[in-house]
Amino acid sequence: MMYSAAIVAGGRMAEAAALLAPGSHMAVFSSEESVALKARSLGFTLRDTMLVYSPGRAETAFLFRKSLGATTVAENSMKYGVGGINVEKCRVSWGNETPTQEEWNRLGSGGDGNSTTAFLQHTAIRKYYEAGLIPVPTGRWPTNLVVIHDTTCQRMTDLMWQCGWECHVPAIDEQSGFSSSASRPRNNAVAGMFPFKPQAGQSFGYDDKGGGSRFFPQFATRVEMIAWIEKLLAPEGTEVFR
Repeated sequence: MMYSAAIVAGGRMAEAAALLAPGSHMAVFSSEESVALKARSLGFTLRDTMLVYSPGRAETAFLFRKSLGATTVAENSMKYGVGGINVEKCRVSWGNETPTQEEWNRLGSGGDGNSTTAFLQHTAIRKYYEAGLIPVPTGRWPTNLVVIHDTTCQRMTDLMWQCGWECHVPAIDEQSGFSSSASRPRNNAVAGMFPFKPQAGQSFGYDDKGGGSRFFPQFATRVEMIAWIEKLLAPEGTEVFR
């Protein structure tokens, strides 16, 4: 049996590698950077890393992809049913700062010179933005930071929590963590992170007044977080190796 994705600890990479289909993704939770070298020796390439904050610890999830079994990702997907990631199902909400279609077209067709809009400025697709043919997505790309709240925290909405005394969510330097509202909060770099204990009842997330914005996934349990990663890496209805 071939699996479409794997979510494992570092010690199980070799076992997962033997059972994954070509082009499959693997999330490896490890504090050792050497897992990247080990994964490479098993035929994987490092696609990204994700910092996971949870009560009492911070850990890294390395995201790898097994070597393709075809010339392109599209061909691999046709042959094996895997190869890409499910961005559309795992986007992070815009909150109340969803760009208008006009602004989206402007950023995509040329932007304002801000590096945070570079992901929209690939010359091959600028003409499609200029023509208004690319609709505003439902949210930002999945980020490199996720948070698992403490049991003392209360979920208000997907982006809004009331944090208890024991929560160790990271504080984000808002000037470094995201750009001005004119060019949209960036989602591939978060700076100024450090654990902190908020005052009891302090809100953490996004509020209706535009304050306290935190644009990354937040979960109540590790099980929720693992399910989100599975949705990101594995096509719906396929088998995941754990």
